[in-house]
Amino acid sequence: MHRNSGLASPSLLFLLGSVPKSGQPLSRLTRILATIGPASAELAPELVQAGADCIRVNLSHGDASWHREASRRALSAGAALLLDLPGPKIRLGRFEGVRSLVRHDQVVLRPESLAQGEELPLPKEIFAGLRVGNVVAMVDGRVRCHVLEVDADRAVLEVRRSGEVRGRQGVSLPGADLALPSFTEADACGCELAREIKPHWVAISFVCSAEDVQRVRS
Repeated sequence: MHRNSGLASPSLLFLLGSVPKSGQPLSRLTRILATIGPASAELAPELVQAGADCIRVNLSHGDASWHREASRRALSAGAALLLDLPGPKIRLGRFEGVRSLVRHDQVVLRPESLAQGEELPLPKEIFAGLRVGNVVAMVDGRVRCHVLEVDADRAVLEVRRSGEVRGRQGVSLPGADLALPSFTEADACGCELAREIKPHWVAISFVCSAEDVQRVRS
């Protein structure tokens, strides 16, 4: 278990300096990394023809069967392959319908077991790491709130950027001191898949120490 302060993303531009494509060295100084998803895996040949050097398959989306198929398409198209491990994820709990969060309105976060009415459910362990002034971003950052009040099982937020949220959508807490595991069960499954597929690279999220890298290498 490691404490994470925000997201740590690897810089891939340096790593891609020697990306092989069809066995030939690259002459361009800029490399292009293209991410494909469940709706775009069949586009891998077109992406490579357009100039993509490496295809990123995000293991946070889809299942192992889709990951294998997307990887096969990327490699068959002549691209280098990067598998991006899921890493720890924070998600809203389940609730019915859509909640509209309007700028300057206040919204209450509660542990999933206690949330009622219009309160938004989050895992209970998140509250210990929240502080007044922290940013709570939802829907890939399209909805942003600031923490006004917080205690062990309740947080009051002010909406700074409006939007709609649904149950099980992702939440990011940049700057929050969260006790999250750096290496999850999903990451272990991703490493097993990588041993099978043999990508050119594996990307790791929330890296906190050399031990995290060594765990993936092993």
